[in-house]
Amino acid sequence: MLPRLLIRVVFLTPSRILFHGSSLIFNVDTAHLRIGLRVYLTGLFFMLSFVGNQCCSNRVKLRLMREHPISVNLMTGWLDGYSALKAWVAQRRPPGGWLAIAMILAWAISFTGDLMVTGLVKTIDIVGRCEFDVGVICNPPDDNSYSWVFPSRDNTAVTIVMQAQNTSRANGGQVGIYQKADTDPNFRADDDDVLGYWNCSFVQNTTFPADFDKGAYEGVIASLQQSGLLYNTSVDFTYEAMPAGNKTFTAWSPSALNRPNDLVRKVWDVKVCREVSQNGTFAPIPIMCFYCNMNAPYAEWIVELMEAGETLSQFTGALFGAISDANDTNIDGILASMLEAITMVGSEPRIPFNKAPVGKGILETTQGCLAARAEIPWPVFLILVVP
Repeated sequence: MLPRLLIRVVFLTPSRILFHGSSLIFNVDTAHLRIGLRVYLTGLFFMLSFVGNQCCSNRVKLRLMREHPISVNLMTGWLDGYSALKAWVAQRRPPGGWLAIAMILAWAISFTGDLMVTGLVKTIDIVGRCEFDVGVICNPPDDNSYSWVFPSRDNTAVTIVMQAQNTSRANGGQVGIYQKADTDPNFRADDDDVLGYWNCSFVQNTTFPADFDKGAYEGVIASLQQSGLLYNTSVDFTYEAMPAGNKTFTAWSPSALNRPNDLVRKVWDVKVCREVSQNGTFAPIPIMCFYCNMNAPYAEWIVELMEAGETLSQFTGALFGAISDANDTNIDGILASMLEAITMVGSEPRIPFNKAPVGKGILETTQGCLAARAEIPWPVFLILVVP
């Protein structure tokens, strides 16, 4: 017979239970579930003992009424497993006759069930949807009256979205332009959370002589622009002296001009060049160049509102540091993540936090996450239903 506890959960609260592999998953506190299961097992075997004792008693009464002889071992009543084994050894007869086997099996199942509930019913993380509380939300404008913006690296929203990116990546989720982001440590973005991506790809390597305007890089930047590896717009770059006397730099430029040179709102892309770290003052200058464009139709309005050059200049130092910390590896991934973070905060550059969206749909009020759930493995479930 299926336990009443499980019947109650399955039929009265269907949204709180699901299958995960061969296990049952409950959206309840694991400690409370363990207590409930142990109470259930205790009550179940208490009732079994009561019914068994009544069976033993009635059998003896029936034999007396029929004036049949009664063996002493039939008069023991229902015993727990240890007492049944002890009486069996002492009397050399099973107490209660064939019911002795039921006594021992019931005791073994009760003991095993208690151990399994204690050791196997645990909390696991499963991929699901969690409630979104407060954070950065990419709310599209109601009209075209938004003014030009350029988000600041010092804005709290930047920290929020970058933390969300790292959290989602660590939890096995997607990294991209999120519809909303908060500080939930269980955040794991899925397809419903991502508006799109920035795609960054390697273009080519180039090299400059060691004595080619190594001082402040103006000559290098101009040459890269002439070669089409950087746009002839506002170029922002930064460089740093290395321990061996060498320098390394990072430069990027958008395809769009700043106001008042370009008053047309458009989706812009980015070209980036990075001098690869090296040893030796007089070594040639190796440079890797990349091209980045956005693939996010639902987030184009954000990029259209930004002053491209001013926006990138706010994040040049952060980009330089991120690439240096990674020892010039995964540069395309770092570029994409940085531009995705910039896009997210561009929707509300001066409002680091916003409340949950007005919409009441499940996708508007929740986000992908690793949800903590109480797991009942199939062996435990089998113990629960066998009696």
